[in-house]
Amino acid sequence: MSVSAASETLGNAQHESVVSFPQFKTLPAEMRGLIWEFAIPGDVPELHIVKPYSKWPHCYPTVDIAFPAVLHVSREARQCVLRRLKMRDCPVIGFQVPCRDFRPDLDTMFIGGLEHRDFFSRPESCYRGLVKTLRRIAIDIVSTTYSSGIPAVLPHLDSLETLIIVFSKTGNIHHQGEALASEKSNWRCRLQSFTSEELSLTRVKTYEGGIDFLPPETYIARFQERLAKKTQGLMRSWGDEVKICAWDYANDKLSLEVIPQRFVEYYLGSSGPEWRPRR
Repeated sequence: MSVSAASETLGNAQHESVVSFPQFKTLPAEMRGLIWEFAIPGDVPELHIVKPYSKWPHCYPTVDIAFPAVLHVSREARQCVLRRLKMRDCPVIGFQVPCRDFRPDLDTMFIGGLEHRDFFSRPESCYRGLVKTLRRIAIDIVSTTYSSGIPAVLPHLDSLETLIIVFSKTGNIHHQGEALASEKSNWRCRLQSFTSEELSLTRVKTYEGGIDFLPPETYIARFQERLAKKTQGLMRSWGDEVKICAWDYANDKLSLEVIPQRFVEYYLGSSGPEWRPRR
């Protein structure tokens, strides 16, 4: 037998051993339960939309996740997996959906226009001090006009690496972010990067020195300049005792990554589930 034929035979045998295991039902129930639990997929990056300030002290943020495929294998598998999953009521679709606790090292926290003032005026109160561990936060593009509030909270954001500017859609940008956030608070959504072609078609309407339509790259660069200038001014007043992780002290510049993204929503269509940009 040739090497290639032997490899193909071995591969087929391995494949068959994975999809066919008739002895599984003879295993002890405890072992079968462990196997079903191991079949639950690992965590992937998700999005949490900040709730109103009044709810901060009373809950820990969660993110919606996909229904694990193993839930649909058998009644036993479903019972085992549901013991490990956290579920919440979803008024939008009328039944419970799986969720998990927010992971600051993996997930993004979106601060909508309605919660912007609360978050940036009292960040230490956000979800019991969780703000210190956030690596990625996202703000509505409307909130970039209030960028003076962001530098003041940088000393509280000890782990911040990326600031995401959420665009409503491609094309001219309008103030749709606040409505978008409130509409999506009960439905699964994520943030997604634009393609190069989409960015080339997108313009941001500004009113600095007159009405203008700027490419996203230009708008974000100007936003970063304003952010860095304001941060420098505050750092001089804070003194050497206050350090912020988003500042490159060796090169005396802001090291915070600022990127544009948009909302996409989980849609159950006739051809199956998919992520769709909101129109």
